[in-house]
Amino acid sequence: MFIPFNGEIKIKAICVVGGEDGTAPSKMKIYKNVEAVDINILEDKKPVQVIDMNQNVGGELDYLVNVTKFNNVGNIVLGFDANFGAPNTIIKFIGLKGEKLREKVKVIEAVYEVRANLADHKNPADKFANASGMGF
Repeated sequence: MFIPFNGEIKIKAICVVGGEDGTAPSKMKIYKNVEAVDINILEDKKPVQVIDMNQNVGGELDYLVNVTKFNNVGNIVLGFDANFGAPNTIIKFIGLKGEKLREKVKVIEAVYEVRANLADHKNPADKFANASGMGF
């Protein structure tokens, strides 16, 4: 699951509420600041942190993360590849606890002309400049 933020975040804890009867996730892999996300991320890339989970049906458990590793986070990816024996994994809620450090600054790309090239700037009056011998 890809979770983007609109600023830089310090994540302190994650709460995951799963389903009943063994459908809750039993292992969570956490990746931070991932540029390209695909289904193979669980096998191809090493997670920043792996958390062994308990069945948290009521939402009373918060899983603490290593705060030094989850400082200045722009996005996170949560991977759940195991559960407690059911054929499917059910996630009902994901809650993140932390604080916003700063807004993201977007880079603006602008091109300025130091000297104008007249060929780049058409003048509508130039359309009739060669028509003077035609009776205009």
